[in-house]
Amino acid sequence: MSERKPLIIGLGQTGLSIARYYARRSIDFVMLDSRLQPPLVDQFKSEFADTELHLGALASSKIAAATESVVSPGIDLRDSAFAAAKAVKTPLIGDVELFAREISAPVIAITGSNGKSTVTTLVGEMLQHAGYRAIVAGNIGVPVLDVVEQDADVFVLELSSFQLERTHSLRPFTACVLNVAPDHMDRYDSFVDYVAAKKRIFHAAEHCVVNREQVLTERAASASFGWSAPGPGQFGLRDIAGECYLASADENLLPISALKIVGRHNVLNALAAAALASTFAVSSRTIIETLTTFSGLPHRCQFVRRWRQVDWYNDSKGTNVAATAATLTGLGGDNLIWLAGGQGKGAEFNELCNVVGEHVRHAILFGEDADRLQHALAASTDCHLVTGMQQAVLLASELAEPNDVVVLSPACASFDMFSDFAARGAAYMTMVNSL
Repeated sequence: MSERKPLIIGLGQTGLSIARYYARRSIDFVMLDSRLQPPLVDQFKSEFADTELHLGALASSKIAAATESVVSPGIDLRDSAFAAAKAVKTPLIGDVELFAREISAPVIAITGSNGKSTVTTLVGEMLQHAGYRAIVAGNIGVPVLDVVEQDADVFVLELSSFQLERTHSLRPFTACVLNVAPDHMDRYDSFVDYVAAKKRIFHAAEHCVVNREQVLTERAASASFGWSAPGPGQFGLRDIAGECYLASADENLLPISALKIVGRHNVLNALAAAALASTFAVSSRTIIETLTTFSGLPHRCQFVRRWRQVDWYNDSKGTNVAATAATLTGLGGDNLIWLAGGQGKGAEFNELCNVVGEHVRHAILFGEDADRLQHALAASTDCHLVTGMQQAVLLASELAEPNDVVVLSPACASFDMFSDFAARGAAYMTMVNSL
């Protein structure tokens, strides 16, 4: 490179959004990707024909010589290619950092191991129902730089630990860590490091919303949520004449039975969303109206169909142990037929033993870490190894008895067999609907 320029590292949806951001500002940049044929390379070449592009092994000398490198979330900053840049203190940032430098509208920032997309969407809908121009973006699927110029009263951002660890300038109006449980242990040296990355969301936040059930993320809070009856500034559950209500400190909002989203974990998601919206002065009436109409997101404990007196659910977004444990507990009973497997990301599957033993009658396992799952869970339930999704669905249909529940909740990433969790869930739903 003849002159120092910013680098974009990673040619995916995020990388493409960064490239367009720079182009709109007439900033010359260089694109790098360690893959020889990234999925979006043709689209990039079409849009940026005259832009320098390097594919293959990342050159540490190029990264160290850049003005700054904007690194996509999927790339591990521990890679040796970044050592030289760290040594000379070349900034390694993410797209959220560029976003934070630009915006003037307030941000509600949400992270956690599980439930992020559901809560982010719910908060966005509550704010929109209240009349705000609320824009939802981030890890939920809309890159932040695709919306940075939009006229917003408030941005509601879902943020991953990877995005947070390369963000320094974000000053949220409200920040929340929904929960923390071991995940992405292939990307962190320890669980402590993972928790620390999540807690970066609280840096410079005006209001903090915390989960009362999790001491790991405790801090001074403007609002909190949890299972217990709520006190001042809190959201929780209250028993009224034998019926359990979602409640704030001084108001009973609605009975759990009025929620359209299913599962115990979604009750906590609803409380979290209510607590977050309350920091932006959204009325209880608007919170209640939103909670009674919101039916959930695709691939998150999504009801597929009832066939031969058996209910089928798609929870393909259950990509880690904690998410799957919450889904199995939320569906309840002891009559679950559970489909699981994929890339385990270094997870400890034996943490599922108790919940599987309590709720699962048959486990149907497939994918890269199916053997590890079977080894961990064989003493807890009846395990079956199959070659893939189609065989799993067919076997489930044979094993299921009237009033059973079949659920895909893999506890693993999808990349061994599918492009992402959505493709996995879509394949499952197609097969279930064709039975």
